[in-house]
Amino acid sequence: IANILAGPLIELAPSLCALVEDGGTIVLAGLLNEQADAVIAAYRAQGMRLAERSDRGHWPTLRLRKRPQIGWKRPRRINAAARGEAPGFGSI
Repeated sequence: IANILAGPLIELAPSLCALVEDGGTIVLAGLLNEQADAVIAAYRAQGMRLAERSDRGHWPTLRLRKRPQIGWKRPRRINAAARGEAPGFGSI
């Protein structure tokens, strides 16, 4: 979606995100740099995450990906003790 002001993009976030399937992508362009953080925050509140940002001058392009809504969990990190390793020394 390009050349829509930040205000309408923020207002439309719930409707636009409802149209994107889990794992799907939406690309927003035509914003000003100083508007990008507010737009990103509005889309994060709808279950999107920033997958990529590229800037051309004062014009950012945002690629956001929709997280699965049901059953999604952040992957757990296995700590060194759980793997049987001494911290900072590799495996035992």
